[in-house]
Amino acid sequence: GLKGGRPPSPRTMQDYNSNLDRLTDEFGQYPIDDLPEVKIMDYLDDIATDHPVMANRLFSTLSVVCTWSAKQKRYNIRKNPFAGMDKPGGKEESKNRVLDFRPDHKKFKDKGEIKRFWQWLDTINKAHAAAFKLVLMTGLRPGEALSLEWQDIDDEEIILPAYKTKNKKDIHVIPLTEKLKALLDDLKAIAGDSGYLFKARQFKTGEKVEDAPVKPATLSRLLSKALAPGGALHGMDKFTTHDLRRTMATHARALGCSKADIGAVLNHSDESITDIYARADDMAAKEKVLTAWQRELSRILAGEKKTAKVVEMKR
Repeated sequence: GLKGGRPPSPRTMQDYNSNLDRLTDEFGQYPIDDLPEVKIMDYLDDIATDHPVMANRLFSTLSVVCTWSAKQKRYNIRKNPFAGMDKPGGKEESKNRVLDFRPDHKKFKDKGEIKRFWQWLDTINKAHAAAFKLVLMTGLRPGEALSLEWQDIDDEEIILPAYKTKNKKDIHVIPLTEKLKALLDDLKAIAGDSGYLFKARQFKTGEKVEDAPVKPATLSRLLSKALAPGGALHGMDKFTTHDLRRTMATHARALGCSKADIGAVLNHSDESITDIYARADDMAAKEKVLTAWQRELSRILAGEKKTAKVVEMKR
């Protein structure tokens, strides 16, 4: 077998082959003894933003193949170049990670994680900081947030086209609260002439590149570095950019917002959640959730007492 023991089961081999097909489609032009590890990790980081388990499976398959090649002395590979690297999707139990929440006690406890994270944002690139803030404030998926263009925003709404959403079925509209308007005003001042809210640049050379958005992997690397020993956030339990979306949803639920209202904000594809409302009611529900959560976020950052629960909207 690939791991040097018994041959893998048919199901395992099917998974290996499926994962290798994905990797071959992306990197098949490279000889196996000259794999571009950095590009592969960027690719897996992008996948891990919304599909951490899939990213981990791809990473594990690649690692197994390289280990096997090294043991068999094939393809000039002497060792697995991915050995010792962290899985791009992190520990899979991290799906329950919520800042300022103790899942072991099933209750909230203000440990100052959100406040510490927000203070760190004031020390990094302003555009990157704004991207993190937008995800935490709205619950947008990181990839969706980074894909936003200025043409997707009007005076009252963020209008995410269907092709930029995860389900790709319908547009996703987010009402602009006063706090979101202020964030976008600050971002506009630093965006320059880019069509994207968050423009990618070649930071090593300082040269401008073709107009393109920042990749989710960029935020992932910044956060991983901050959480690593010596980083500004070292000591905090590890979390991902996607966990900021989960943080928003969990805190909103604790404030008394209904699952259906939160589902509308998160753009869940479950029709039983998102198709309950007519558009006017849907927008009102989203605005209520976002306003309640952003007020609570301000309270957390200011160290004030907990906000009272909101009243659920009747459906």
